[in-house]
Amino acid sequence: MSTLLTTAGVVDRRAVMCRAWELMRTFYHLGELPFSSIGRQCLGWCLRKAWAEARGEIRRRSIPAAERAERIADLENELSFLVYIDDWRHADRRRREIEESIRWLAA
Repeated sequence: MSTLLTTAGVVDRRAVMCRAWELMRTFYHLGELPFSSIGRQCLGWCLRKAWAEARGEIRRRSIPAAERAERIADLENELSFLVYIDDWRHADRRRREIEESIRWLAA
């Protein structure tokens, strides 16, 4: 996924629209199916998802690098203690949540 923000931190509307069409091709197999059979509601969903990704990127960039590094260290520490949880389903779900948070902060 390319960046949805310019170097100045402003949302690049063209990139958001490109991302929405990329989501259309991925989730709704646009190209195999005609747009008329998929509909505008699907494109609307893809646009909302693309804008949510752009807002998330703005939110991530607003966190100072030192604070992000501290959060990542805390999450990695919590990850090391998951072996002590008795319920493996809960531990696995929490491990996935922590790893996703680490990926988001490190991006």
